[in-house]
Amino acid sequence: TYGKNTSFVALFRPKSVMRLEGYRQHFWSLLRDLSEHDTKPWPAHIPTELDDPKWEFCFSGEPVFVVCNTPAHVLRQSRRASTFMLTFQPRWVFDTILNTDRNAALAFGKVRERLLSYDMLPPSPALGKYGDPRVREYQQYFLGETSEKAKCPFASLKKKEKESV
Repeated sequence: TYGKNTSFVALFRPKSVMRLEGYRQHFWSLLRDLSEHDTKPWPAHIPTELDDPKWEFCFSGEPVFVVCNTPAHVLRQSRRASTFMLTFQPRWVFDTILNTDRNAALAFGKVRERLLSYDMLPPSPALGKYGDPRVREYQQYFLGETSEKAKCPFASLKKKEKESV
């Protein structure tokens, strides 16, 4: 019943602006907390380790692409918002947009072209197509103000299964 371009956007109550690193830590803590409270199992076809090109954040059994925007982003205006903001897009949203190599190249080219005229620095080297062995999905979720590829403070965001005694 959802449209083919469905997204969920979470806007947080405005507070004093933090440094970018504070938002990065808050972002990953929120994803970790969401994972801890998820009542559905992690999908079997999605790896649990972040350093895998097929890893993607999952919630309620759905793989989703997550984007974080903050008021601390200045040079990367494409990631700037007046408050802390998260956008969750189900993986299936990209199925028709990126379904062929040609469509993917056109879409990525258009995005990069827009970033060049919008941001005050080149597009992040972390940006790329899901599943590409050179790309890590989690690095695209929270982009910094430099060309460095970000690290996540966790090796896995999968909810830990209770060990049987």
